Amino acid sequence: MDNYNKSMNFLVLGSDQLDKEHPLLKNSYLRFNPDSGISPADWEIMALSYRFSDEGMKVMEDLRCFYLDKVKALKVCFDAHLSGYGSMEIPPGGLSVWLEFHEHREIADSLEMLRALGVYTEERNSYFNPGLPVDGINIGFGSPGLEVWNQVFRELAIYFKEP
Repeated sequence: MDNYNKSMNFLVLGSDQLDKEHPLLKNSYLRFNPDSGISPADWEIMALSYRFSDEGMKVMEDLRCFYLDKVKALKVCFDAHLSGYGSMEIPPGGLSVWLEFHEHREIADSLEMLRALGVYTEERNSYFNPGLPVDGINIGFGSPGLEVWNQVFRELAIYFKEP
């Protein structure tokens, strides 16, 4: 355990990428369609032109508001289930938040549950050591939806209560 204190062990859950199925993105120029016959270079020019158009600026502002509301709702879910075990601060921007625990938490036995809920993958956790306790969790809230995060937090709270 001496080496444990020298580095932070953390888990990465979810995705910090925009949900490409979100209605605001589904049919916009911000999403490349390889079947369109448009070259990637031409698409990039179109996407940048669209991004800075009045319509593109409106879509981006709507997305910003959507994700701001989502992270606020995520905080409500966290507070309902896990506030006794740690803290979550709403960031000034981006699509991820840090959950910091008051004390190190053993979490290895919950990985199958997290995988089944679609929020845990080994690929996004190359630095995570399941044999050590975790100090925190990085939550990418771009996807999945709030229903899944509420279930994740509820299940983790149950797991943390077990002796």
